Amino acid sequence: QAGPSRVRRPCHMSVDRGRLINVSVIKGLSGETIGDVQCFQSDRVSSFRRNLLSSELGVAGFFRVVFGDRVLVDSDRLADAEIDDGSVVQIIRLLPCIVVTACGDKTAKLWDANSGECLATFEGHDYSLDSAVFAPGGETFVTASRDYTAKIWCRFSGTCIRTFAGRIDEVRHASFSPDGQRVVLAYGPTDRTAKIWDCSTGEVVCALKGHGDEVLSAFFSPDGMTVLTASYDFTAKVWSGRRGLCLQTLRGHDNGLLRAEFSPDGQQAITASYDQTARIFDCASGVCVRVLRGHGNSLFSASFSPDGSRIVTASGDRTAKLWDAASGLCLATLVGHSEMVSSACFSPDGDRVATASHDGVAK
Repeated sequence: QAGPSRVRRPCHMSVDRGRLINVSVIKGLSGETIGDVQCFQSDRVSSFRRNLLSSELGVAGFFRVVFGDRVLVDSDRLADAEIDDGSVVQIIRLLPCIVVTACGDKTAKLWDANSGECLATFEGHDYSLDSAVFAPGGETFVTASRDYTAKIWCRFSGTCIRTFAGRIDEVRHASFSPDGQRVVLAYGPTDRTAKIWDCSTGEVVCALKGHGDEVLSAFFSPDGMTVLTASYDFTAKVWSGRRGLCLQTLRGHDNGLLRAEFSPDGQQAITASYDQTARIFDCASGVCVRVLRGHGNSLFSASFSPDGSRIVTASGDRTAKLWDAASGLCLATLVGHSEMVSSACFSPDGDRVATASHDGVAK
């Protein structure tokens, strides 16, 4: 005979999730304040991410969480990362982002910036490439090679749709006009010019003559009316994009220039030089308004952020640096490459920086 039944009492459990803390959230490299998120210190980053997405702070999509110099993964606990009440974390949005690189192995490559995966390799040049730049809209890109040619490639089909030849000289740099209808090519030490080509006909529209040495970069202004060139003759020049007349010469460097680019409003230019400095010039007057000093070797590139507030430089000292464009103060030094950093630029949203190095790695 069965004994008396036993009544099972409910089991009550209490989980100690640690202290409730408030964490301040800022946006990527800009440092713009987003707001505060409340969470438990024992939470994992995945829980913090959910709290942030469900908050009213307007954060959406996927993003990385960064605290100090550490990129956190979802399994990390906030406490283990030493995040406490009042700590400030950065979030870096991971929008779809494709990077194109120019390589010494005669190829260009497309990469997924979020995963690091190589998406495609483009072959067709006979010598090393010096630059690769997307067209507006990103459907095509142009490569410059020391095989005396530049080529326009379709990003999706992988085919070369236009070759600019002529056996003029080594092509050191190539970039598109804002409407994508023209390209400007910078030529080496024999020719010493930049030339504007029509993308549909493949014919030279205008030659920019006046530099005393090889031209190492050439960019259109944001309105497409002028062109900015940088030369090993220690100068940069502003040109009429229609008539080819030199409108202004930017002087002040003590050695050759590797790069010169317009600011987003086209009013200023930033230059990078072998003299270990970058300089900001007023394009209309040609006056140098600011000098950026701090690198320990030659500068190979300098670019404005999309909003014009910051500058990124790449140097032979194996670093890239972020600068405040208004004050000229160095905001951060990007360390991690084992060889010279040959190029650095901002992502279209200004939240990230891409670097390329002679160590064979882009970051």
